[in-house]
Amino acid sequence: MKLIINPPLKSLSKAYLKQSLKREQIELFKANLARMFERICSDEHEEHLKNIVSDFLKDTWYKQTNEINTSGRADLVIHNGTTSTASVGVLIEVKRPSNKNEMISPERPNAKALHELLHYYMQERYIRDNKEIRHLIICNIHEWYIFDAVDFERFFFHSQKLVKSYKDWNEGLLVSTNTDWFYQEIAKPFIEKELDELPCSYFNLKDFERIIRKPAQQEDSKLIALYKVFSPAHLLKQSFSNDSNSLNREFYSELLHILGLEEVKEKGKKLIRRKPEGSRNDGSLLENTCNFLKTRGRLSALSNLRQYGADADEHCFSVALELCITWLNRLLFLKLLEGQLIGYHKGDRSYAFLNSSRIGDFDELNELFFEVLAVRIDERSESVRGKFGNIPYLNSSLFEESDLERATMRINELKNRLDLPLHSATVLKGANGKRLTGSKSTLGYMFEYLDAYDFGAEGSADIQEQNKSIINASVLGLIFEKINGYKDGSFFTPGFITMYICRETIRRTVVNKFNEKYGWNCANLTELHNNLYRQSIPLTEANAMVNSLKICDPAVGSGHFLVSALNEIIAIKSELRILVDSDGKLLRCDVAIENDELIVTVDDHIFEYHYKDAESQRIQETLFHEKETIIENCLFGVDINPKSVAICRLRLWIELLKNAYYRRGSDQLETLPNIDINIKCGNSLVSRFAISGNPNILPGDRKKMNELTEKYRRHVFEYKLSPANKALLRKEIDNLKHSLENFGLPNDKDLIALWKSKDELAQLSLFGFDKKEQERRKKLHEKVDELERRFEEKQRLVYSNAFEWRFEFPEVLDENGEFVGFDLVVGNPPYGVSFTTEEKQLLKNSFSSIHVRTPESYNYFIGRFAEIANAAGSCGLIIPSSFLSQIEFEKTRRFLIDKHSIQKIINLGDGVFQDVSTPTCVVIFQLPGTNNKIVYNDLTAVDRKIISASLDSNRLFFDSESIKQNEGYSFIYKRFGSIIDKCYQNVSLKQIAEDVATGISPGLGEAFVIDINKSNKLNLEHELLKKLVIGGEINKFTLNPSSNKLIIYCTSNTDIARFGNCFSYLEKYKEKLEKRVETLSGTIPWFVMLRPRRIKLFEKPKILIRQTANRIIAAYDDQGWYCLKSGIIVQLPDDSEIYYFYLLALLNSKLMDFIYRDLVNEDNRIFPEVKPIQLFKLPIKIANKLEQAPIIERVQKILVAPDSPDVPRLEAEIDRLVYDLYGLTDEEIATVEGRA
Repeated sequence: MKLIINPPLKSLSKAYLKQSLKREQIELFKANLARMFERICSDEHEEHLKNIVSDFLKDTWYKQTNEINTSGRADLVIHNGTTSTASVGVLIEVKRPSNKNEMISPERPNAKALHELLHYYMQERYIRDNKEIRHLIICNIHEWYIFDAVDFERFFFHSQKLVKSYKDWNEGLLVSTNTDWFYQEIAKPFIEKELDELPCSYFNLKDFERIIRKPAQQEDSKLIALYKVFSPAHLLKQSFSNDSNSLNREFYSELLHILGLEEVKEKGKKLIRRKPEGSRNDGSLLENTCNFLKTRGRLSALSNLRQYGADADEHCFSVALELCITWLNRLLFLKLLEGQLIGYHKGDRSYAFLNSSRIGDFDELNELFFEVLAVRIDERSESVRGKFGNIPYLNSSLFEESDLERATMRINELKNRLDLPLHSATVLKGANGKRLTGSKSTLGYMFEYLDAYDFGAEGSADIQEQNKSIINASVLGLIFEKINGYKDGSFFTPGFITMYICRETIRRTVVNKFNEKYGWNCANLTELHNNLYRQSIPLTEANAMVNSLKICDPAVGSGHFLVSALNEIIAIKSELRILVDSDGKLLRCDVAIENDELIVTVDDHIFEYHYKDAESQRIQETLFHEKETIIENCLFGVDINPKSVAICRLRLWIELLKNAYYRRGSDQLETLPNIDINIKCGNSLVSRFAISGNPNILPGDRKKMNELTEKYRRHVFEYKLSPANKALLRKEIDNLKHSLENFGLPNDKDLIALWKSKDELAQLSLFGFDKKEQERRKKLHEKVDELERRFEEKQRLVYSNAFEWRFEFPEVLDENGEFVGFDLVVGNPPYGVSFTTEEKQLLKNSFSSIHVRTPESYNYFIGRFAEIANAAGSCGLIIPSSFLSQIEFEKTRRFLIDKHSIQKIINLGDGVFQDVSTPTCVVIFQLPGTNNKIVYNDLTAVDRKIISASLDSNRLFFDSESIKQNEGYSFIYKRFGSIIDKCYQNVSLKQIAEDVATGISPGLGEAFVIDINKSNKLNLEHELLKKLVIGGEINKFTLNPSSNKLIIYCTSNTDIARFGNCFSYLEKYKEKLEKRVETLSGTIPWFVMLRPRRIKLFEKPKILIRQTANRIIAAYDDQGWYCLKSGIIVQLPDDSEIYYFYLLALLNSKLMDFIYRDLVNEDNRIFPEVKPIQLFKLPIKIANKLEQAPIIERVQKILVAPDSPDVPRLEAEIDRLVYDLYGLTDEEIATVEGRA
């Protein structure tokens, strides 16, 4: 066996390697390392050395976060938490420097130190079943060998031979239990004979001693990789600063304050809203804008005010927020640009321009936007050149006035004189290090706030001399998504999800494209790479194939999926070795994706752009133009929210900005292309015209349509080349789209009838005197008028944001103008969207093949994904996992199984989206229905901390035919099918129960639910008061009512006038009760509960089941307790042969728990719920009286003494009796017991 030795630089995650360090971190590291060297000289006893290593690690990184101590026989361990009860994350074996016999080396890797480390590992992994070991270390203070636990898992734990030998030795089945015997007779021979190589990271601290003792800092950068190797981000594989999935809370909170917004939590969702009256500041951007819009009456200039909300306040807030986001987008983009320029010029602060000394007020900021960044340098006025000399021309439409700005206001119309109080937790500090208080001018405050963060350090892999938090594009994207989702709660798709879906789908699509073109049969990218070189395919030709990809996100949001797609395509080109410069020469660098970031390395070092270095210039230019080509040709997006569209465009511009370069021989940056035309605003689900072509087009019209299509395609291409006449081209493009609509096939029946009636009218003789013909003409005119009126109404209510997929993207139209579709459709479609009555009807008609009784937006998007993908296209999306099994989505599951080809399903469970409890799943499918094998990954029980690294784990395979056998085409994989099938040979609970129903839904709990003491004080009439048990008081077998609650039980039959005190009490809530939909519609009087349920459900004996639980918790009640919907009632008919106590035992048994959990698959949900529809399906064994008797006897004992120590024994006996009733074997019982 030999060691594969890597230096620290090569061992680190490239995404982490890319992160800069703060000066204070490096100084602390140097001081503690120097201290460690000093302590080594004094003593070399192993125990003392352990303390030295422990102190060094604690003092530099782990003191506040992780326990470091001995554990069992292991010299040292680092725990995954602050106490020794946390799992072990790192195992360390420490040797004396002089103990060369036991220390490993490249020449003697199979030494005792490795045997000992293997023993500690097997103790943790096999005996303690610890799956959270991250690294293993052997050191002698100077020399360090660091092993990844993934390699130990692969080479050691996955070896059945070694595991069996260790098990037998550990259990005393071999000739000795001595550890030395294990080392010599098991570990050493296994490593020698079974292991060819073992990768590790190696370094000798003596090599760095000279640097740490030098007071000068010139060589400190050589310590960066060493620092990171010891850090928790590497050794414990923790997330690090600026992880693409983590929000910088301080930056976000203060930004909201400056804008004039606040974040609140309502019904489990975090929403962003305007600060309430009394807390608003006139100086905030939002209030400054709102005041101007209102006092100047600028909203009246907008023709589409309806899309901004329901009333005047909403109109003002939404318009003002959209303006503020537009201005904020520009400022943040410019802050990133400023950071780039300063970095390119080695920290030269003369390139800083976003500060009060350069821009004194909103007028000058407006001047920067529109007279500097949007104007070529040689075209700027002399005064502008004098003030803003070295600020480049960008060409981006980000610095053109938006339609909303032109219609309402520009940023220079904000008041300059207003101040804004500093945020209570402001990042701004005085010279004494204390947080500043008071107030500042809004613009000055914004500049200082932004300057307190580092926008230029991303990717520098250097030492930050100033202690500033880094803000990168990913962090900004997350913040934008949160602000943008202010109404409904933000659902920022985590980076590991967008990265995974794009990787899985794009790689498969690229391979398929090459296979189709060249007749190959490559299975993956490696085989494709080999074929490209074996067949000598020209690099330009291979590039053109990849560049022909067409990828769309129809619910694009902040553009996260498109950014991940952009990165993935470049990484694929690098992996295929076809990433070339403008001269066709291969780049001498490696490009990979880690942590949802594109990482470029040259000789294992993070690439940094130096514009005076020819090779660096070549790489930077190539990356810029690769991104430009991909964004222009491959990436497309649509969103109903104009703010999302603006933010998505910004994200893509920022990706280009990362590789902005100086033109050779010039001090000017390369201008940005017009990428905005690929990201469009509209409702992806609503179209007036069918996506398919019109079969009724005449040959002459077909020719005209082809000519229009070609002209349309040419104009869009010209627009992307950044011409001077952009506005004119945009207008011409819009005109061409409208002309093409004349050849579309209408979706709307009224529009179809209107066109038909107009054709009939046109064919009638204009001068016909026939009375009958005149009458017909009159009726047709009336019909046309009525249809036009109806369609105009639809235009206003439904089609105002309609998106015409048939015409909007010429890139996916063929030479005949027909829509061919996208190669790939990806996204995170919205769910739970509220639709108007008109929209519901339209969507029902448009998606009839998958529509169900409850309109669900994500369900319609599945249909739209499939519609806009091309004949060989793929789709990848993340949606709620209710799709996998709920009856409402059976039609959609059938649609995907019968008409398409599902590639992969990943059942993620809860907690993937921050602050969102909805369980989700990833679904990847292909349009041609050729694949019968489906990959199913069940991650519902995987620890949320490691889910990002587990997306390909727990993998199972099944074919689509087996799905068809499941009830409702359910996608839930049944791991214990034989046991479940055996149990389901019995009747269902639905068949034997008279009722299975939820409790009361009062419609306003605070009105009808009252404390018993309060009720007594108010002397409320007892006839209407019912004793109430809540869900949490329903325990196994018995109730434990302790909340002393009553419910005022008012139904439609209640004569409320007879109960004066109750009536007076309820009157306090009358205003709220009258606002209920059912009361407004006249369905129920204001004093009546919404759904009171029948009295017999509560007054007669019953079983009550707790609703919020991931298992069945059932109790018996014959005392007439009422319950809310937090309880579920099971009632048997009076003549039932099944006794309540017998049924109670079945419901509480381990077997029923096993069946139920398999049925609902909600183990990892944050708020699981038991539902009657699931209880209906439970299989109930019909037992005779003799068979029920022993079970009933034990239940009675439990009910008499529920706190008795005998209860566990009685429950175990019940479980055994239930297993016998259902005919389970010992092996099947062991399976149930192991899962329970």
